[in-house]
Amino acid sequence: MKALEKSVSTLREKLGQLKTAIIDGCKKTLTAFQEQGVSTLAHTAEFLHIRPALEAVGRELDQSIAQDEKALSVIANASREYHEAGLHLKNALRAVTGREPVGEPKGPGALARGLSVPLKAERAVLRSMKNRTTGALKRLEHLEQAARPPIRQTMEEMTAKAAAAQEVRERYAVPVKPKER
Repeated sequence: MKALEKSVSTLREKLGQLKTAIIDGCKKTLTAFQEQGVSTLAHTAEFLHIRPALEAVGRELDQSIAQDEKALSVIANASREYHEAGLHLKNALRAVTGREPVGEPKGPGALARGLSVPLKAERAVLRSMKNRTTGALKRLEHLEQAARPPIRQTMEEMTAKAAAAQEVRERYAVPVKPKER
């Protein structure tokens, strides 16, 4: 539980940092968006380091989910071993009294279910957060794609620059006369 509390506090810190970065940049972003358009949003997201922050949150969520699953497996293993030990004791007593041994141990008991309920609930919440983080990263990728100029436009701009540079070279070129023989 201490490890879970630590991971939740770490996630809370990372989300707080992300929230602060977003709030600080929103005012600038809205003004720049009105002036320059969609490309400003992608550059602002890059400037605010939103992608690395979302990726860090995703990694923390993955670690927390792994901790929950590890704790759930420990609870399941302890419950199984407890019931197997109980079955062995029960079968030893049945053998002493001359009765047939019981074949299968019981499933997880009330204690194991009670211990695993909060972990399962937390894991569900963390998975939901992970899905939302992944979705935000996909939307950010879409925004970055939308902000990039089309290849045709970039090629036309490069062709125009090359033509202008060639024109300047031709204009200022010194004519060379062939040597007379």
